[in-house]
Amino acid sequence: MPFLAVTLLWMLNTDRTPAQGRNKPASNVALAMCTLAFATLAANETRELITTLVMSRAAVTAQASTTTGMIIGRRRCLLDTQRPTTRRIVCCSW
Repeated sequence: MPFLAVTLLWMLNTDRTPAQGRNKPASNVALAMCTLAFATLAANETRELITTLVMSRAAVTAQASTTTGMIIGRRRCLLDTQRPTTRRIVCCSW
């Protein structure tokens, strides 16, 4: 829609358009208002997207830096020599 409004403003106000087909002041104001409304919406959406990305990045960073504990899972080894010498805890849900 903003592309259409800008294109109509440009095309219907050039010298190539016959005088009877050109935009009147009311049409120009309406198309300018549409362009302004879409530009405002685009700026608002961009601001919200950036804010969301920054906040989610901060949450992930904070979570990653405070996460401690034991890794629970099954370690996959190909050979017996690759197994660790320490005691392992295996927790399977199946």
